[in-house]
Amino acid sequence: MRHRMWWMVGVGLLCGAPALAQQGDAGADDEWRMMRSVLAQGASEARRWQYAWAGGYGAATVFYGVRADQASDEDDRYDARVSAVKTALGLADVLLFPQPHVRAERRLQTLEADGQLDEARALMAGVAAEEQRRRSLRARLGPLLVNLAAGLTIAIDDDRPGDGALNFATGMLVSELRLRTQSQAVSQAHPVQQFTLRAGGGTLPVRYDWVLTPSMAAVSLRF
Repeated sequence: MRHRMWWMVGVGLLCGAPALAQQGDAGADDEWRMMRSVLAQGASEARRWQYAWAGGYGAATVFYGVRADQASDEDDRYDARVSAVKTALGLADVLLFPQPHVRAERRLQTLEADGQLDEARALMAGVAAEEQRRRSLRARLGPLLVNLAAGLTIAIDDDRPGDGALNFATGMLVSELRLRTQSQAVSQAHPVQQFTLRAGGGTLPVRYDWVLTPSMAAVSLRF
């Protein structure tokens, strides 16, 4: 009887191992599918954002460039020159510093072909962190400096404080709209969370990320 029991347990283990492997494979497939879907959405939104803002800044730069030369009022020509510089800087920023989703989507294809699931998870966490960084207070520092310089130029150099303040406020409104219309697809589906370990007078930031699919649950830690 005892031998029969051990035999049944052994058979159960041998049969259970393939079942667990199949379950793990199904969970990995679900996770890859989720990552592909989320990054595809983010890449589509990032392309539309770049096309829209590059087109808008480009058209505005041309408009202000023409107005700076042809406006009948000297104040209007001055304001147009300042605004043309601002919109040209905005165009350069949109073109030179695109959102990370398109590049990450191509990288994910390579990682999936090589079966590098941990690296893919790290990629998703990195994109989510980049999305948050591009909406952080630090991301607003550049637009603040540009718009402040433009407003002070009009207010002090051309002695029109009211028009300078209006130029600054309008520029900040446009800049804020540009930041807030960036894709948050990965952050919404793949939130980044972090805590800090403190020991011996030092600190160690630890980023953790939950992965949940119909057939598996896991947590990854990044130090």
